[in-house]
Amino acid sequence: MLKRSLNFLLLSVASAAATAAADTAETAAVPQIVADGLDHPWSIAFESDRSALVTERNGQVLRIDLNTGTAVPITGTPAQVERGQGGYFDIALAPDYADSGVAYLALNGGSQLGMGLELWRGVISDHQWTQSTQLYAMAKSFGGRHFGGRLQIHAGYLYLSTGDRGDRPRAQDPNDSAGSILRFDLNGAPAGVIPGHPALYSMGHRNVQGLTLMGDELWAHEHGPQGGDELNRIAGGQNHGWPRVTFGKNYGIGTDIGEATELPGFVSPNYQWTPSIAPSGMAYSDNDAYPAWRGSLLIGSLKFQSLVQLAPSPEGWRETRWYAGELGRIRDVKASPDGTLWLLTDSQDGALIRLNKVNPPPN
Repeated sequence: MLKRSLNFLLLSVASAAATAAADTAETAAVPQIVADGLDHPWSIAFESDRSALVTERNGQVLRIDLNTGTAVPITGTPAQVERGQGGYFDIALAPDYADSGVAYLALNGGSQLGMGLELWRGVISDHQWTQSTQLYAMAKSFGGRHFGGRLQIHAGYLYLSTGDRGDRPRAQDPNDSAGSILRFDLNGAPAGVIPGHPALYSMGHRNVQGLTLMGDELWAHEHGPQGGDELNRIAGGQNHGWPRVTFGKNYGIGTDIGEATELPGFVSPNYQWTPSIAPSGMAYSDNDAYPAWRGSLLIGSLKFQSLVQLAPSPEGWRETRWYAGELGRIRDVKASPDGTLWLLTDSQDGALIRLNKVNPPPN
């Protein structure tokens, strides 16, 4: 794997892209490549302010030194199937990771003829994945799309997003884990609240690829089809409607998919994108070192190769797009323990990018 990161590359500062309401020329942060040559990286998990774990779609977990960009593989991780959108997805570290080494990994498991989302728990010791245990496996099916695969730990629970696997009715079947957000305790025991599948926490999702916390609230975004990407606040027991309720249309022909854009008994999105932005990764910024982003959600856009900012306002959400076309397809957005924001770009020569703070707060 080619690494050209020992000599850091400073990227040009991008001017902010147009928002739905207005343009802005304010600089939020200066992007800096810390490590490149990554093979379709998918997720970042920070061991400390000096070290991070990065998953690659091809089935590798790398430990990256955030000062030098040096990457060392973690050996012994579970087998996966790389096909279409499938491979390694998110990695999350237990709250006591510094002492226990416990980590959680979402991946596409099975075979080329039958595959599906799996959740694994292991212990990272030195540069090895040990004590590997499978906690969950979706029913295997054919096709390499709509896996979900995002993880979020909150208040003693582990949340895992799933996709509908391209089979729309599955998202409305409470006995099926497809098209949902699942909840487990940190030992892997199902902790759902919807009768049916024991881990089912919310349902009616198409393909959730962003989970984050805003305060104590869990937020998610998901891919729509032709239009209708959604941002949702997640609460246990809710049905978000897919495919019966959607702003999206059938690809190419543009005909309606669902019955309506809202219906009684289904939760409407807090925000939706038409045309689609293909969202992936999401973080909440509450750091004074990024004054332009404070109090905002930051979302990677694969389609428009930009960082999408959603800032709450009395009129609703105010959207701004940053770095449009300058960094590549943004797959993940995360904050390290000291609040520094980081990005992953999705390509055969993907990069881990630090967003250097500007206008730091006074001491």
